[in-house]
Parts: sequence; C-alpha cells; structure tokens
Amino acid sequence: MFLIVRPTTAPHCAPRRNKPLCHLRLRPMGCHLAPPAPAHMAREQRSSSSEEARLLSLARRATEGECALSPCPSDKGATSGVYFISSPSSSSSSSSSMPVEGVFKPSSQEHVPAELSPSFAAGHNMYRERAAYLVSRSVGGGVPETVVAAVRHDMLPGGAGRGSLQRFVAEAEDMGDMGPGSLRVEDVQRLGLLDVLLLNCDRHEGNILVTPQGGLVPIDHGLCLPSLVSATSEEEKSKEAGVLSRIWFAWQGWKQADLPFSESLRRAAASLSRERVEAMAEEVGGETEGLEEDGALMALKIGAVVVRRG
Repeated sequence: MFLIVRPTTAPHCAPRRNKPLCHLRLRPMGCHLAPPAPAHMAREQRSSSSEEARLLSLARRATEGECALSPCPSDKGATSGVYFISSPSSSSSSSSSMPVEGVFKPSSQEHVPAELSPSFAAGHNMYRERAAYLVSRSVGGGVPETVVAAVRHDMLPGGAGRGSLQRFVAEAEDMGDMGPGSLRVEDVQRLGLLDVLLLNCDRHEGNILVTPQGGLVPIDHGLCLPSLVSATSEEEKSKEAGVLSRIWFAWQGWKQADLPFSESLRRAAASLSRERVEAMAEEVGGETEGLEEDGALMALKIGAVVVRRG
C-alpha cells in the first residue's frame, strides 16, 4: 500500500483553504487478508488498564489535595483550558519541582473553532480524546493513555470539572520546534493511518510530540471523529460537509508520506474489516456517552472505508 498525498501548499500558520479529504488517497496493493491482532497488542491493552487506573487515581489525589494542579504555560500554545497535574516524589523538594504526570482538560473550557462547530457538540471533546486513545490502542497509533475523570480543585473554574486526563509525556518536544526530515517513515505513515481513520480535524505540528528517541506521540484529539449524520436541515448538512473540506494534516507535505507502506502497515490497514471496525465503534460507544448520538462513530466507519479503499 502506498500513502499517496496531494499536499497543500499552505503552511501551518496560513488560513486553511485546503484541498478536500478526497485528495488524500490510500492505494491498496493486493493485501486483503485481515490478520489476527498481534501478541504485542494484547500486552499493550493489559498494561494500559493499569495506566488508566493510575490516571484515575491521579485525579482522585488531585481532588484530595495530594497533587498540585497548575495551568499549562501559555508558551505551550493551548487554546482550551489545559492543566498539568503534578505529583510529589522522593526527589522533589517543592511544588514547583514536582514531576508532571497528567494533562487535564475540563469540558467547561473546551474550545471549538467556529468553522468546525457544526460537527462538534459542546462538551464532547473529552469523549473524543478518550475515543482516539481507544482506537489508537487497537491500531498501534501511539496516543498516550487517556481517561475521562472528574477533578475538584480551587484552580478550576467553579472549583470542579469533568474532562479528559491524559498521561504526560516527559522530555518530548512538539513538531513546531523541528523539521520532519529525520523522522522514521513507518512512524509518519502510522500517524497518517490513525488520522485518516479518525478523520482528525486538528492535526498540526503542535499536536505531534517527538520523543528523544525520535518516536512520534500524537496528542490533542478533541477535534477528531466529526459528526457527519446528525444534521437535519439542508443548511446544517452543507455545513457538516464543509468540515471535511477543511481537513488538513501537517504530515501531508512530508516526504515520508509519499513512500510505500511497510508490510506491517499494509497488514494493519487491511485488517480494518467492517466487522473489526464495528467492534471498535461498539467499544468506543460503550465508553464515551453521547458520541453515538451525535454521529461521531459514523465518522470512524467512514475513515475505515477511506483507509481500506483509498
């Protein structure tokens, strides 16, 4: 399989007058068998459950005053309310030196750009963050563990909030601070597979972290899985269709996106059978209240068709 890209010439900071999603094509090359989930995937899911439990415990400890909560520094470029949760350790001598363990985004401070609002119901970004992690866990997309949690803390508006809580990735820099030339081909293409599957509407360089080892960590998925079937009037349907025309991925112009898929990625794409995607949608719907009603799970099924058929 090749990832064939019709790159937009607009830079990240320019207005997104980009080509529609239909200009992004995944072209199959004769791999049609759906292989069983690899053994490492089962190990990842088992280990993830303990990490999710740790995140929920972190939220409880923040509520009980055992952890510090502080706004994300403005130089990180956050457009929604984003808070770091830090936990004391044996080596930290003050609250300012506590290691950050989680990133909390209360739903009351979610931000949805006006042009995307027809497809993103208010207060649902936290469920999309969780959904992106669940999908990523199934396809090896690298999204950090993410849960929906409630936190009470004086730092929050109103003293409490419910939102997404994601594992903090230490010592990682965002792609806005570097170029893509040294990135591994398979890492870039696996990110592309995830973004197309999620119909991600917000994949810019600031939402891609790079670890010291050169690995990619996709974050900030509150604007994925747009609602595509909840509109009732023709005007609403037109606005929702317009959302797809605005999708643009930061990696579209990277050289790695034009190269052939590896065997493992061809198998990963081919494994997204209708039955498997239905099971993924059922899992996501069972854990993220409201997404099924607002049409987000249909976006997952559409994304899978794009990946399979190109």
